[in-house]
Amino acid sequence: MNKDILLWDETIFRNPEILELDHIPEKFEHRETQLKGIGYSLIPATRNMRPVNCLVSGPPGTGKTTAVLKIFNEIYENSNKAHTVKVNC
Repeated sequence: MNKDILLWDETIFRNPEILELDHIPEKFEHRETQLKGIGYSLIPATRNMRPVNCLVSGPPGTGKTTAVLKIFNEIYENSNKAHTVKVNC
């Protein structure tokens, strides 16, 4: 068999799971300011209050969804009062 061709269960990637759409990196480099802004707007939700509206915008591929999901995960891990919903539109 020709070893230049990958079989269906082989990959050239060290960590292929990082290519999944729902992957959230542990380190989200150079986004501290954005994460703090999103986090501050959602703090009231963790206290049974109405959160501040937050609009996240920017060009494709700049980390908007990842930033929001990272904050949602932190809220989920630290508060049982707020519930998050992701709507892909």
